Amino acid sequence: MQLRSVALPDASLDVVTWFQGPHELWYKPEGGPEGLGDPDNSFAGIARGLKPGRRFIVIDHVAPAGSPPASCGDSHRIDPAHIYGMASEAGFMPEGGSALLPNPSDAGLKSADPEIRGKTDQVLVAFSKP
Repeated sequence: MQLRSVALPDASLDVVTWFQGPHELWYKPEGGPEGLGDPDNSFAGIARGLKPGRRFIVIDHVAPAGSPPASCGDSHRIDPAHIYGMASEAGFMPEGGSALLPNPSDAGLKSADPEIRGKTDQVLVAFSKP
C-alpha cells in the first residue's frame, strides 16, 4: 500500500472536512506502512491549502481523555485534545464544537469497529484559518 499526496496550490481551498480521519494518522495496517499519515505535518498541510478566513471541520470517534496518540491506530479513536493541539500548532483557531454527535453512554473503551459504528461518542469541531 502506498499513499499519495495531492498537490494543491497554497490557499486554494474554501473548506476542508476530515471525517473519521485524524485517528488514522497512527493506524498501522498489517503488512502496511508505519502509519497512514504524518501526524507532525498533516494539519500544517491542510492549513497551507486553506484560504485565510475559511474553515476546517473535523469529526472523529472520541477516546478517553489522556489517551496517548499511539493508541489511536488500534482503538480507531482519538482524544479530542490531540485534535485541538495539532490544529493549534498548525495555526488554526477553534470556532467551537457541536453537541450533535456525542453519545454519553459510550465510554470510548471499545475499538470503533463495524460492531459499534454509528453508536460511538464523536467530536465535531470547526476551526478557522486566520
